[in-house]
Amino acid sequence: VIRADAGKQPISELLGALYPAIDYLDIDIQGAEVETVSHSMSFLKERVKAIHIATHEREAHFALEQTLRAAGWNVRWSFAPLSFSKTPWGFVPFFDGVLAASMPIGRAL
Repeated sequence: VIRADAGKQPISELLGALYPAIDYLDIDIQGAEVETVSHSMSFLKERVKAIHIATHEREAHFALEQTLRAAGWNVRWSFAPLSFSKTPWGFVPFFDGVLAASMPIGRAL
């Protein structure tokens, strides 16, 4: 587990030299998720198997979900912020949103 303060650095600069492949990446960057993920998509597709993103605005959540799907990610969970969402465990209130996605199995890293 590595924690990094992203600031204005792209994900590729923070993690690129450290890891040729990343099994699981958790992102919680308080409102900068759409810009950061969009600008890092090439790196994410090449190096990351699964991603979990905390979202903080409904519009950003749905834009990010659409961006991930368009880039070929399989969205496993999509629970928007400020929602009361049906989950496999019943209805759950979400203050922050949750997006979890993975790249298709068999993709070479």
